[in-house]
Amino acid sequence: YRIMACGRPILGICDPSSEVADTIRRADCGAVVPPNDPAAVAEAIKNAYDNRASWAAKGRHGRQFVIEQFSVKRVADEYTALLARAASSA
Repeated sequence: YRIMACGRPILGICDPSSEVADTIRRADCGAVVPPNDPAAVAEAIKNAYDNRASWAAKGRHGRQFVIEQFSVKRVADEYTALLARAASSA
């Protein structure tokens, strides 16, 4: 989340079915390549170089995702709602 919050695009070298990969896709903040696939890593790097404006936009998407999903206010509101539900069901 720190890289996303900084507005930098992400090249996730991880299992495509992992939570990390899912977050990168949901936020549209970079690309995911499987581990142990140097050709895929090289292709993703080449794509980032050839499409710098698009990758800069991915960085902005990541930052916006973090702001919308994980701001202090958003997290506090989620905890407040959770506690309210727990208190009302007791």
